[in-house]
Amino acid sequence: MSDAYARAAAMLERSPRTDPHAQRLAREVMRLFNNGKRDIQLITSLAVINEQTVGSETEQGRHRHSAHLSHSSASHGSISGKLYE
Repeated sequence: MSDAYARAAAMLERSPRTDPHAQRLAREVMRLFNNGKRDIQLITSLAVINEQTVGSETEQGRHRHSAHLSHSSASHGSISGKLYE
């Protein structure tokens, strides 16, 4: 299991100890192992694919959230501006 984790971190070009998402990757490797997967290459590949998917969804969510906050702030600025006109 630790070999699969180390390989997945290397494939993602991340530090297995200091990367901010190290725990998420480790949990995914453990989940795959606990679900009966024993082939290290398969666990590595599936963990990398999942991390790439989750990582891109997280980035998209951040962009959507930022855009919503910007739009929201602009709307509030317009409303408060009209209140004081």
